[in-house]
Amino acid sequence: MIVVWTIIAALALTSQCMAVQPLTTDDTATVPPGAMEYEQAVEISEGGGTSGTTTTLTFGLTDNLDSSIAIGYEWTGESTGFTYPELQFKWKFARESKYPALAVFASRVMDFRGNADTMALLLAEKQVGSAIFLANLGYTWTGAKDDCDHFDWAAAFILPVSEQLSLTAEATVHDRINDILGLPNELEYLVGAMYSTTPTTCYAAGIGYRPNDAESRLRLTAGVTLGF
Repeated sequence: MIVVWTIIAALALTSQCMAVQPLTTDDTATVPPGAMEYEQAVEISEGGGTSGTTTTLTFGLTDNLDSSIAIGYEWTGESTGFTYPELQFKWKFARESKYPALAVFASRVMDFRGNADTMALLLAEKQVGSAIFLANLGYTWTGAKDDCDHFDWAAAFILPVSEQLSLTAEATVHDRINDILGLPNELEYLVGAMYSTTPTTCYAAGIGYRPNDAESRLRLTAGVTLGF
């Protein structure tokens, strides 16, 4: 999972369904203890970009802590295969009051060859009227010798459209630590929609545009989230 500096304007559903798709940012919500959430996402990139599907299972451990395991299958113009599993944890340590709700998120790619990525994020969430504002701040340590550590930033705006439908818009930037003062290494704008049939069933789809990626400018993403 590549987390990026994200600036998001979104119109979204406020329900128990915690689907982040098709966005790349995250909120502070955790799965209730004893419950499980299943996410299936697919993305298709044009040209030589990476396409694939990711399955994520999240388990509620306590009122404020959950854990996830994610595994993907990718195909590009040169290679095809499963990704290494990624272990994730989210802990919500401050509930929303006059200050934002706060949580920490950590993940580790289980690549035992020594190429594993490790990520840590601070998540913030604040509701103002019917609108919800999200922000992420973090860092990723990359294990691959041909890659570089990078900062992870995120900001989001969420506003209900109806009881079932929400629209989303997003801009994402990925900056490597060795080029933090230069132009963004990766930039993507995304628009999409979420549709909830029940409080724990959400469908999502989006289309992203990467203006500085000549080989793969367009990316389509879709997914479903089910709560149990």
